[in-house]
Amino acid sequence: MEKKDTEGELAGALLYSNIADYLATNLYDSLVLFSENAIKQFSLGSVSYKIKRKSKDLTLGELLNEIDKFDFEDKNEIVSKLKQINSARIPVVHHIAKTPPEKLISIDDKVQEIAKYTEELINLIDELYINKMPPVSILDISVVSSKKPKNL
Repeated sequence: MEKKDTEGELAGALLYSNIADYLATNLYDSLVLFSENAIKQFSLGSVSYKIKRKSKDLTLGELLNEIDKFDFEDKNEIVSKLKQINSARIPVVHHIAKTPPEKLISIDDKVQEIAKYTEELINLIDELYINKMPPVSILDISVVSSKKPKNL
């Protein structure tokens, strides 16, 4: 019979949970930066807007709600994945201290879900940043278009 490494699985779940937090924070900060720059550039500096909530002050659930306020490609998939991660991590991260040792096995499925959903989130965010996010400034558009081969 295979011996389970509950401590190692919990450590892995916490690492995956931290990665999901980091990705959500980074996405939120990028969306805020892009929005603020777009408003400033397209109003020729006559209008500026600062997002009041700083990402460092937000939990994953709060970040999820803030990200949901933006519109961007693949938003529904990313928000859905963040909701899945958050739902799986709550019993592991917040209820672990209250769980008797004999019931730790019952959170094993949640530990596996955190890992699975976080890896899926990594792929979604990677795809978003690489292929779907617009340049931060208009100057970046000209640099990108000047590097494209002509006569294709």
